[in-house]
Amino acid sequence: MRYLLHRLLYMLPVVWLVVSLVFLLIHLVPGDPIEQMLGEGAPTADVAAARHTFGLDAPLATQYVRYWAGVLRGNLGLSIRFNQSVSSLVAQRYPYTLALTLAALFVAITLALPAGVRSAQRRDRWDDRVLSVVSLFGLSFPNFALGPVLILFFAIELGWLPVSGSGTVAHLVLPAITMGSALAAILTRMVRTSMLEELGQDYVRTARAKGLAEHTVVY
Repeated sequence: MRYLLHRLLYMLPVVWLVVSLVFLLIHLVPGDPIEQMLGEGAPTADVAAARHTFGLDAPLATQYVRYWAGVLRGNLGLSIRFNQSVSSLVAQRYPYTLALTLAALFVAITLALPAGVRSAQRRDRWDDRVLSVVSLFGLSFPNFALGPVLILFFAIELGWLPVSGSGTVAHLVLPAITMGSALAAILTRMVRTSMLEELGQDYVRTARAKGLAEHTVVY
């Protein structure tokens, strides 16, 4: 419990710094979002009304205070693009994000656990080297490059999976593999390291000396 409290206390200044930097960077970007929303030829009165609606006519310090007050109340303001509450837009898409996160985690764990255990069991042999190369490839191959390759092969060439959309398990497969591949590579190396440490312990050597099967010792 104390550890969680310490982590939360450390997290608060980080969250404040990140949100503050994003707020300042948005205001430093050239251009007026209201003019982009209404168009360059929009009447001045409409531009002024829109700026007032979104609170952009107030001083920067006032906007900052209002923004934080809204964040603490769960009000993230209005979306200029959709003209809807940002909180409602996030809530609408949260179930899809959660499903994709869980699917990617499932893919990563499903791949990493057996691969890491196998790699540790076969240390310095050919299958250990193959798994090490594959995990290194997974770490070095970025998701934004892997995603299009999977779409091109499995969705366009073979037609097995949909390119986009949501609502079925098939729509989750390619995004989950794309997101879970890098995590699987990291977890594989972590599992291998942990297994090598445990396999060198005295109780493991004792179990093997007593004649227990390797599968029983490992699993």
